[in-house]
Amino acid sequence: MVEGYLLRKKEKERKQSYFTACIMSCMTSQVVQPDSIYYGLHPEDKPDPRLAREEFLKAVGLPSMMPKEEEG
Repeated sequence: MVEGYLLRKKEKERKQSYFTACIMSCMTSQVVQPDSIYYGLHPEDKPDPRLAREEFLKAVGLPSMMPKEEEG
């Protein structure tokens, strides 16, 4: 039950960060990204760009760029 509550809470905060970013973008000269607001609230959820790159390389059949000690 607690996991469901936390999942709903995070989803609600993701939606709120989208609308907050829309409002903030109207009032500033720079575009505000919803992810910057959401990951400010939940930095532990921010994806690692190195892992995303590795997943892409694996999907297209290219060799890994990670050093051997980091793989695993």
